[in-house]
Amino acid sequence: MPSFLDSNLEALRTRNPELADRMAGLNPQLPPHLELVPTKNQLAALRYRPPEGGNPRALCSLYDPLREAQRWAETDPVSAAINLLFLGVGLGYHILAYLERFGAHARSITLVEYDPHLFRLALTAMDLRRLLASDTCYCFVAEKPEDFPDLLRPLRTGFMVHNFKVLHHKPSQQLNPSYYLEVARQIVEAATYDGVNTKTVLDHRQRNQNNVLKNLRAFWRGRMPSEYRDAAKGLPGFVVAAGPSLDSNIDELKRIGNRGLIIAVDTSQNTLARHGIEPHLVCAADPTELNFSHFEKVADLKNAILAFHPECYFGIARKYPKHRFFFPLVDEQGNFLKYLRDALRDVLGEVGSVKRGMNVGQIAFNVAVHLGCDPIVLVGMDFAFAAKGGMTHARDAAVSRTTSAVREDGFTVVGAKEGKATAEAGNLVFVPGYYGDPVPTTVSFKQYIKDLEQNIRECGRQVIDATEGGSRKDGAINRPLRELVDTLDPALDITPFWQRFHAPLPPRDPAPLVRELRKGQEVLLNSRRICEKALAHIAGWPELCRAVPPGAQLVQSEWDRLEDLWQEMLRDPLFNVFLDTSVTYLYYRRQQADQPADTSPKAFLECMYAKYQYILTEMYSVLTYFIDLLDEVAREMSGDAT
Repeated sequence: MPSFLDSNLEALRTRNPELADRMAGLNPQLPPHLELVPTKNQLAALRYRPPEGGNPRALCSLYDPLREAQRWAETDPVSAAINLLFLGVGLGYHILAYLERFGAHARSITLVEYDPHLFRLALTAMDLRRLLASDTCYCFVAEKPEDFPDLLRPLRTGFMVHNFKVLHHKPSQQLNPSYYLEVARQIVEAATYDGVNTKTVLDHRQRNQNNVLKNLRAFWRGRMPSEYRDAAKGLPGFVVAAGPSLDSNIDELKRIGNRGLIIAVDTSQNTLARHGIEPHLVCAADPTELNFSHFEKVADLKNAILAFHPECYFGIARKYPKHRFFFPLVDEQGNFLKYLRDALRDVLGEVGSVKRGMNVGQIAFNVAVHLGCDPIVLVGMDFAFAAKGGMTHARDAAVSRTTSAVREDGFTVVGAKEGKATAEAGNLVFVPGYYGDPVPTTVSFKQYIKDLEQNIRECGRQVIDATEGGSRKDGAINRPLRELVDTLDPALDITPFWQRFHAPLPPRDPAPLVRELRKGQEVLLNSRRICEKALAHIAGWPELCRAVPPGAQLVQSEWDRLEDLWQEMLRDPLFNVFLDTSVTYLYYRRQQADQPADTSPKAFLECMYAKYQYILTEMYSVLTYFIDLLDEVAREMSGDAT
């Protein structure tokens, strides 16, 4: 049998030199459990000898492994753009057969193999050069299952937009079942995590950017993250969320006094207020109007610093026009604020950033890290429910509802809350609990827990979980809040921090900001004019289709013209800066692959007309809204200067 090892390694080295070197340096002598044998038609086949003894078994057909692979491929077809993940490489017959049949639909191809010797055998037995050298091919050999969410990070956005398919090579998986089972689980969990984020972005559409712009006044009057970095270094930071356990130990927070910072999640404000506790910082992040309910009963923030994510619901900051203490939680993901940071550096100075989180509790944790707090103490951060039934949040929380007892299969009923949420029912999942027993939680909460645990591992601080209920957080030390407060050093004092950030902020002239807003407005006005041209262009397509059926050349010309207008509309870099996530869903919809049964030029044009009539009309509406909003905000900021 010919060997393809050298040529395959050369191809692999163009994309993954580290893996190519690993394979080249592997002992060429086969381990005793693997045997390469010729088939009846002179192809290579693979046989496995169980180390514990017993009859050897073939891992592919000893007669015609290629035909066997072709039959396998035909049992699991795809018909639209998709990302393919092969769990188990074997000798590669099934991969080549599948790609020959469905490769035109593959946006990316990921190969996962547990056994380096087996992967080297595939490189020896099969000509895989074209695949290995492809820019869309990714190979992972003997990687830890828990590392796959990070290993696949460059591909995960594509998984959400174009979907993905996991293809299981059963013979490979029979050799190492636990490995492939765990890899599959990690991939699915990462996809679930991304699905929550993607759905949130798509659901919010233009809401987030609307909030960013309407929060500009509070942003402009706030202290930037760079000023707050390590400002509370060495002080304990108590991150107070509104899990149901908060009701049982909240009184202990009164005894902290000046010995630590209370960083409250907005959901916990009502509970804190009822117990006479004034937080030092209040964190707000949710972009929906429902988030305002946490501030409905808060007439005055008093001396608390409002630490708000720029994308949070704009009505919160606007409720307190005379409040003096704002901390905008600028992160590295917002195009618009990145642009302002660079364009207005002379005015704003070094802005800095605070790490983003999937929920406001995690953002509050990141604030504590940014401030330099050590230890960081978690209070009321349950991320789980009582198996016997109870409350979803602390009782005074605006969104608190009741849950029924959870059945063994995870089913529960969550009650309604007038004006806030309707009743709902469904299955929960179980995670390790604070006290050791499994506790029920939602799929989203499970992802929040994993993300928080990652932050705990990376923060470099001691993290103490004084929640006393709910879920366990790996990396945190469980300790009762009463015991922790008893041991606080009497010499600790937050007064210097308090005085520093209650000092008056030097006034900022908004004129440079207004100029940037007007610049963006002009870009969007120009894009709207081009959008009108694009709408006018496709308006003639229905008549074109009703007349003599258009030929391929004419349809291609019409499509090329639309593509040119689309690119012209988006060409100015400031287009994405000023619209940011508000147009994400338009790009998302644009990538969906329609598959008409009729593939004629006429059918294509009719399909694209229906699609782009909607998309361009939506785009025109979005542009008009933000042109008017930029005008409103620019006028408001100009008024601040008078």
